[in-house]
Amino acid sequence: MFSQYKEIIYSILLGTVLGAVGVFLMGYVAAIYIPEQYILWFGNNQLALVTINFISQFLGFGIIAIATGFVLGRLSKRWFLNSLVCYLAFLLYLSVGTALVYGGEISPPYVGFTYYDFPSILLLPICLFLSTCLTSRKL
Repeated sequence: MFSQYKEIIYSILLGTVLGAVGVFLMGYVAAIYIPEQYILWFGNNQLALVTINFISQFLGFGIIAIATGFVLGRLSKRWFLNSLVCYLAFLLYLSVGTALVYGGEISPPYVGFTYYDFPSILLLPICLFLSTCLTSRKL
């Protein structure tokens, strides 16, 4: 019984760390210069921005989500429940934690996103759930 609570606590801590490190890294990834020729190559349409957003989300959150899922899959037996708790802790950090750490208002995690950002929103849970599933001891 205590093992279940310990796994939930690990999941919450890993989700919070995933949010904190991911937000920190996104600050550096967002500062990467994108040449104007890249946007012109796509013909000034929104596909260039979707591609840039997807790549930056993968560099900022995706790689860390894969590593977090690997650790979570090795620590827990119920991979789906614990990765769901980890993702919910990540969302809570995005809304409340960033407001407390960086100052500002508490807002929903994905406020201001458009439908162009939809692929990048799905990137983190897909990386987290797949890596947790693939590394778990019990499927």
